[in-house]
Amino acid sequence: MEFSADHIRLLDMPGTFARIATLMRDGSPQNTVIWFRRVGNTLRMTCAPDAVKARNIRRDPRVAIVVEHPTDPYRFVQFRGRAEVDEDASIGWEEAVAQSRRYLAERADAYIASIAGTPTVTIIFHPESASEFIGKNASSD
Repeated sequence: MEFSADHIRLLDMPGTFARIATLMRDGSPQNTVIWFRRVGNTLRMTCAPDAVKARNIRRDPRVAIVVEHPTDPYRFVQFRGRAEVDEDASIGWEEAVAQSRRYLAERADAYIASIAGTPTVTIIFHPESASEFIGKNASSD
């Protein structure tokens, strides 16, 4: 699936966070608020190699992600698809740096220095479907 122009505007908007839902071994959901970055028609996230979400994705790649408008929670998009974990630590580090710059701007360098050497993997999400919600109380922008 390719992201629409509206999806891209939302995904690239400063201040947006993703809520990623993965499946635990018993089938129950595990949900995490996480930084992300859009790269083409994928979303990239990072985490520790042993994070619950990474372990869940390795076992079952089905994932749902919700991204809401940063100033209007009545506007959001839910994506469903599959994710993979890229275990390459150097790619994970590069992605963590890019996301730090996206979310922290001028504070990024200090944060990056504080996490240097932390093992990191990259979650790459491939969307298969999207559903949008614009509630009655949504803004008109």
